[in-house]
Amino acid sequence: MDQIARTPIVLMADPIPAMSLTAMSNGPMTIIMTSDPINVPREHQDQHERFEFFLPLSSIQKLNVDDQVFDCYPGQIIPINPGQSHGFRRGNKAASFILIQFEPRYFTDLINDMTDGKIRPFENEALPLNPDIQTLSARIIHEFDEKRPGRDRLLRALTDELAVLLIRTYYGLDSQEDLPVQVLHDERYLRFRQVIEYMQSHLADKVTIDELASIAGMNRFHFIRTFKMAFTKSPYDYLTDLRIEQAKRLLQKGRVPAADIGRQCGFFSASRFSAAFRQATGVTPSRYRHSIKMKDTERSASRL
Repeated sequence: MDQIARTPIVLMADPIPAMSLTAMSNGPMTIIMTSDPINVPREHQDQHERFEFFLPLSSIQKLNVDDQVFDCYPGQIIPINPGQSHGFRRGNKAASFILIQFEPRYFTDLINDMTDGKIRPFENEALPLNPDIQTLSARIIHEFDEKRPGRDRLLRALTDELAVLLIRTYYGLDSQEDLPVQVLHDERYLRFRQVIEYMQSHLADKVTIDELASIAGMNRFHFIRTFKMAFTKSPYDYLTDLRIEQAKRLLQKGRVPAADIGRQCGFFSASRFSAAFRQATGVTPSRYRHSIKMKDTERSASRL
């Protein structure tokens, strides 16, 4: 039922290289995400019959949906309806994003069950990302990565939960005035865009709370409190998550010792890196690298 595969996204221009994207499919849902930041040339366009939700993980300039053009940032979500042309009007360097797609029959049936049955399109807006949707999406991606007993059954349940939350939160909105109060409050995500970009560009460095608070233009205590309200985790935990994701990408490449990768990602001792990585993924860095090699071997064998 489910699969994890590296796949190219074929657009009207040249396809994005296969190793730049990871596609994860389970039943009616597919999640596509950048494996590494990618440089997207201008005028990349796509059009398909699936419902899609675009989650930027970096600043994205001039994303278009039909004739509308958005600048969008981490902490936002852009709904895209079946049949709408969408893509990048201009080039974006080091772009990172997640696409959540649903088969149209499944999603339309769910909308019918949850509403008055009058199917209307989602509004194309850069909307604040509901933190429950952010957390659930991260859990689904983590579950895909871990081949644990019961994974398929759990993913089916999580797929339904994510679809319901997306419809509850964003379907049938005429304007941001109609957004639930909790989601409107999440506009504070935009306040931390520069902070997140600073974290992403300084993963290997020692980053202090005082530095981040200064970038946000807040005092230390107000920064910690408002950041946690926006992201449901502390600035330190958010930075650690970014470092772990970068470490996972580096562990998939080459043979650089795990301890060296840890230092490149801001962990200044091998024991600290191993402990943080295991807490986040359930396995040690070495075990994670071994599992990736095994998956690559299985994929290579399946092509023979």
